[in-house]
Amino acid sequence: MDFETRTLEGLQRIGFSDKEARVYVALLSIGQGDVTDIARKSALKRSIVYVVLERLHDAGYVSQLPGLKIRQYAPTDPDVVIHQSKSALLLLERSLDYYSNLEKTSQSAARVRYYDSLAAIEAVYAEQNAAGNLKITSSGKHLMKTFPSVWKDWKEKIESGEISLKGWQYMLNAQDRGTEVAKILRTHGATVRFLSGKGESLFDFVIWDKSVSITSLEHKPNMIVIESKKIHDSFEYFFDLLFANASA
Repeated sequence: MDFETRTLEGLQRIGFSDKEARVYVALLSIGQGDVTDIARKSALKRSIVYVVLERLHDAGYVSQLPGLKIRQYAPTDPDVVIHQSKSALLLLERSLDYYSNLEKTSQSAARVRYYDSLAAIEAVYAEQNAAGNLKITSSGKHLMKTFPSVWKDWKEKIESGEISLKGWQYMLNAQDRGTEVAKILRTHGATVRFLSGKGESLFDFVIWDKSVSITSLEHKPNMIVIESKKIHDSFEYFFDLLFANASA
């Protein structure tokens, strides 16, 4: 990697766009020049160079030389760029320290997220599938009906081995006996139990990592995700009690 390439990459890492870095490095190379000079050196179109120069000028990285018929530009001393990047880094460091300390002092507080779009709910389901060792209470029948695309993708990934059900504990409604969901779960290694009674749940409960999700399986699905070790452990305790007494 040559020196110029390293300089370009370094500038981009501290916030310059690709074009801003190329224009600034071009000016450093030639010392000063007009738009044509800069365009030639940076391999950018003149129209683009005009726009980029304006942004760099506003940021204090480029100056326009006075008293010339043709506009000439010069780069600000690199020490200015270094100083500004160090100042920004220091500000970021202090900000991150603040949030880190805030998190440490509020670890007992639950973080709650709400989703009502299919894409967002699918993303959470994908996160859960990747985590594995799930504990789930759900309605297979309503899950297939409410999320047909999720069900189709889930089924294909299970059958291909992309999703492993080893270690999963799945508790279904009594009405789900003999359904395709129950058969696939058992065939591919999940431990399945069935709740007793004629009633059925229209919610999907998933316990994983340090989180719990509750998803409505009605015609307008929505999901609540609670991130809390204490709440996770409480849900897991009640799940284990129900699972131990549910029928195989």
